[in-house]
Amino acid sequence: MFPVTVQWFSIRDGLKQGLLDFYQDPIETSEAIKTQLCKVLQENSLSLSSVSSFSADNASVNYGIHNSCKCHILHNCNKHPLKALQFDVESLVLKVYSEFSAFGKRIAKLKEFFDFAHLEYKYILRHVPTRWLSLLPALDRLILNWPVLKAFYLNEGEDECAAIIWRAFKDENCLPL
Repeated sequence: MFPVTVQWFSIRDGLKQGLLDFYQDPIETSEAIKTQLCKVLQENSLSLSSVSSFSADNASVNYGIHNSCKCHILHNCNKHPLKALQFDVESLVLKVYSEFSAFGKRIAKLKEFFDFAHLEYKYILRHVPTRWLSLLPALDRLILNWPVLKAFYLNEGEDECAAIIWRAFKDENCLPL
């Protein structure tokens, strides 16, 4: 069973998701998956040239000289230009997660800041670099928690923060990166 979903950004509506199709295919080769995806895209008046990334669990899309999926290439094409950014957002997400992932006292202290701000505590999500689609949800959660995290880190001070975290939160007028 293969669900085909899409995610896109609209200036008017923000981030949107939708289900295009849900098909069954016992053939799980990369060529069969590509053929079905192209068919679903065409049926929905979409073009493969508009696809910027692809994600699949347990799909054999990265194996073999002639069966490698174009989607992995598209993903890498999007990943490598990010190296030119002046701020490494992925490192920030990883560092902030590691600050709270195994330290109950730090989490308790952060929860106090959420309580003071009268906001519901939302866990900091983990980004797994080997998973294509984990960065956006982790970054969205970081931005959602930005005001409280900023207050937390400003209270902690520069000596208690990793350099990349302090750089992101130190400016009192700074909006989320």
